[in-house]
Amino acid sequence: MATGAPPTSTERLSPSMIFKTVKNGFAKLVEKYGKDFSEVGNVYTTKWDGFMARWNGETENLQSSKNLAAEVSAALTSYGINLVIVADIKKEQAFEDAKLELKDYVETHPIHIATEVVDRSGDLKNDIHEFSKDFTKYIEVQKQKIVVNAKQYQAQVDELNNQMLSTVPANFLTDVIVQRNTTQQKLDAALTNRKRMFDNQMALLAMQATLDIYKPDFDDICRKIHIFAIIWAFKFQVKLKLLIAQIEPLKEGMQQYATQLTPPKASSNEE
Repeated sequence: MATGAPPTSTERLSPSMIFKTVKNGFAKLVEKYGKDFSEVGNVYTTKWDGFMARWNGETENLQSSKNLAAEVSAALTSYGINLVIVADIKKEQAFEDAKLELKDYVETHPIHIATEVVDRSGDLKNDIHEFSKDFTKYIEVQKQKIVVNAKQYQAQVDELNNQMLSTVPANFLTDVIVQRNTTQQKLDAALTNRKRMFDNQMALLAMQATLDIYKPDFDDICRKIHIFAIIWAFKFQVKLKLLIAQIEPLKEGMQQYATQLTPPKASSNEE
């Protein structure tokens, strides 16, 4: 927003870039209208900062996905080590080592992190949807307040104009001048307030337009978060389950080998 019209969701921005784009948009709103609508900065911008932290924070969605990727990498490395050990079995001790490695591999997998990614992403997606609805409601409430205030200030302007026109020199001239000056000051204040209401109406229209521009981004980021969660929760779990399934025959073969293996007897000299 700082460099013109905000990019739309069709430009395939990453979730992180969409967060920053919306953040810049709110910064502009606060700069222009924060004095009259403090909630934009104190409430909504703060909420959006919280969403950004939940996405980019050290213990949040993005970091959880990195942790998941690291564990998947470690699991695949472990799988490769298992295959090397199996291929190199020459002694019974090597067989025992292979069994332990396989056991550790099967028991160690990042399913719990994938679940965390799904849960956190789902919560963030829902909260962003609620944020959009709440900000829309806030703008509508402010519009209604401005209409009421504008009517009150217009009534004051009409009344004070009538007072100015009906002022007659029934008293001393100095009293008349004081009375007209007082009325004029009140009229000026009422006119200023009426103009402020008009400016606020324009500000709300601008905020509404900004929100309409970013709503597709809200929807887009929620969609991308959902896809992100599916990828991590499904793709890597399936990959690990496939690898685990592949080593099951090896485990069964080793178990059979272990039960059937008879250590060689010591050679006898009794002959």
